[in-house]
Amino acid sequence: MSPSSFDHLKRLLAIGTAYRGRRTILPYFPSRLWVEATSHCNLRCPLCPNRDLAPEQRGFMSFDLFKKVVDQAAGKVHDLYLFHRGEPLLHPQLPEMIAYARERGIPARLHTNATLLTSAVAARLLEAGPALVSFSFDSVDEETYNRRRPPASFIETLSRIEQFLILKSRGKPNKMTTVLQIMVPPKAGPKAGPEGPALRNLSARLKTLGLDRVVVRRPHNWGGLIPTGASSDHQLRKAGSCTFPWYALVVYWDGSVGPCPQDFQGRMVVGRADADALTGIWNGPELIDLRERLARKDYRELTVCSDCDRPRRRQVAGVPLEYAWRFFKDQV
Repeated sequence: MSPSSFDHLKRLLAIGTAYRGRRTILPYFPSRLWVEATSHCNLRCPLCPNRDLAPEQRGFMSFDLFKKVVDQAAGKVHDLYLFHRGEPLLHPQLPEMIAYARERGIPARLHTNATLLTSAVAARLLEAGPALVSFSFDSVDEETYNRRRPPASFIETLSRIEQFLILKSRGKPNKMTTVLQIMVPPKAGPKAGPEGPALRNLSARLKTLGLDRVVVRRPHNWGGLIPTGASSDHQLRKAGSCTFPWYALVVYWDGSVGPCPQDFQGRMVVGRADADALTGIWNGPELIDLRERLARKDYRELTVCSDCDRPRRRQVAGVPLEYAWRFFKDQV
C-alpha cells in the first residue's frame, strides 16, 4: 500500500468512526476542500443552475485568498478540488493556483468542460502539475452534446481533449490521472448508457491516447434547483444522513464557506475564509448544529438538504452507492 493510500484509509476510518458515532465536534481537519476559483462559466447548460446565478454571485477568487486557504490546509487536507460552480480555466491564475497547492503538498484536482483547453493553456496546466484532470463531456452523441452544452462544439471540444492527452504523453513523466466524465439521464436508452457502443468506442479512442478512465454519472438536482427526471423511487426514498459535513468544506470565490458542494446558491454559509480560521469554522456553531440535525435526520428548516436527492440515493456507509467504490478507492 502506498503512503497516499494508507493516508486515505486512515482518514476514512476517522471519518467513518465520527460519522457512525454521530460526533458533532470533530478531532480532524476536513479531508477535502472544494475551492471555487471562479463562479463564471462560458457555457449555458440546461442541467446546470449556473445560468441562474445573480450578478453579485459571480466573481474570481483572489490569489491572496487562495494562498490563505491553502496555507491553513497544508499538511492537514487530503486533496483540493479546484472547481465548483464555474469553469476554472476562466481564471487567469489557475496554473499558479495548482502549482502553489502542489508546492504546499496538496494534490489539486481539476474538473473542466475543456472548451478553453487550447494548446497554450494545456501546456501551462501540464507544467503546473494537477494530480487529476477530469473532463466534463456530458454526452457521446454530437447532436445531444451540442444541445446540452451551448455554445460548445462537440468536435472542437473532443479535439482539445485529444490534444491535451497527446501533449501529456509527449511531456515529462508525471502521475496525473485523466478522466472523462459522461452524464447519462436516468431514462437514457441502452445506446446512450454506460454499456452503449458509442461510449465504448469513444472510451477506446481516448484510452489509446492515454486517458486513464471513463466515469458515467447520473445527474443530481443541486439541492432541488434542477429537475433531473429521476425515478419516483429516488424522490420518495427516506433521506439518510449526509456525510458531507463530516469530511468536506466548500470555499466560494468570495471567501464564504459552506458545508456542501450541492449547495449551488451558497445558501448555507457557515463562515468566512477571508476573516475566520478554517479550523474554527470546521467546529463552529453553525456546523455543529448542522451535524446534530443530520445525525437525527431532521431536515426541517434545512431547505437545501430537504430538497436534495443525494441523501435519498441508495447508500453504503452514507455514500451514494453509484460512486461509493470510487470514493473509497480515492477516485473521481
